[in-house]
Amino acid sequence: MSLYAILGELFLILIIAVPILLLLAMIFGLMLTITKRKFFPMFTYTILTTFSQPAKFLLNILDIDPLILNEIIIALINSFTVDDYRSSAKDGRMLFLPQCLRSIECPAKTDAEEGIVCLECGKCEIAEIIPFAQKEGVEVYIVPGGGFVKRIIRKRKPEAVAGVACQIELYEMMQNLVRKGVPAQGVILAKSGCIETIVDWEKVRQILNA
Repeated sequence: MSLYAILGELFLILIIAVPILLLLAMIFGLMLTITKRKFFPMFTYTILTTFSQPAKFLLNILDIDPLILNEIIIALINSFTVDDYRSSAKDGRMLFLPQCLRSIECPAKTDAEEGIVCLECGKCEIAEIIPFAQKEGVEVYIVPGGGFVKRIIRKRKPEAVAGVACQIELYEMMQNLVRKGVPAQGVILAKSGCIETIVDWEKVRQILNA
């Protein structure tokens, strides 16, 4: 058999195999987000991240919002890093919160290195979560964007990270942390937007206590 024939057969196998693997990975990922049951999380994560563009194309064909892929990957990272996160020292952890959680009347200013410096004025629930986190020994940063997160992580080198953000921002942050070998736990905003967004603070407290 010629080399071209072999390559042709391999290409045909790849065309058939990739959609099947993607479909399986999507099913496993959806089962995790819906039922919290884990089915081959590392396999699912590897397939969905390796073939993320075909996965989004498949979701579009099925008339499903491609953002669900971000949610699935966040859930997968949560599932396979949770043990390492829990075994990390709490005083070696960081919590990143987006500035959009602040009240529209927030009087806090932005520091070029630390992000938003909370005055704990009580106009939003960040004022309650900061002392709760600090009691656990966790550093808290309120950030205006992913650039701050990357810079702080590069400078402070945390053992583990917890984060709150919209699907896109949280996905990018957690992907970056996986590449660095830093265990991460994330909570997606219940209501996204530019101002006065909403998060399930109980989930955040559970992660801080883990």
